[in-house]
Amino acid sequence: MENQLRNEEMQRIQDRGIEFNRKTRTKTQPSAEDLVEEIKQEKKIINRVDGGEKNGF
Repeated sequence: MENQLRNEEMQRIQDRGIEFNRKTRTKTQPSAEDLVEEIKQEKKIINRVDGGEKNGF
């Protein structure tokens, strides 16, 4: 029983840490994966505007 309570408390602490990281991550630099995805989206928009592959994207 004591072990279960300790595990539950540790899980709550971990969940708070995860939530804190989510909140603060938006204030810090984006992850590499986020940057790559953003660049891909920008390239798609540029290709549509420029009419295709002429810029090497």
